Amino acid sequence: MNPYVSREQSRRWWGTWSMDNGRGVLKMLYGEIPIVVDGANIVLTTNKTDHRFARLDDVDGTRWDGTYALHEYQGKIPAISFTPDASSATTAR
Repeated sequence: MNPYVSREQSRRWWGTWSMDNGRGVLKMLYGEIPIVVDGANIVLTTNKTDHRFARLDDVDGTRWDGTYALHEYQGKIPAISFTPDASSATTAR
């Protein structure tokens, strides 16, 4: 999947998010979805219904820590970095 092409073809599926002190918002084309960190769970609320997501244990011991990059796109190198504690941050170099 090319995320740049997909984002243009299916804009409804793409958005941005922000978090602060365990609360945040997922901004989508059609509206905003509240996000709350509840212990080890993440809760997204849509249509007045909570959807609880739980972290799964590693199945086979695979670790993703490191930085993964795509080929240059419009003068930048899109990349995503995963830290050993399973958090992530996207970067463009």
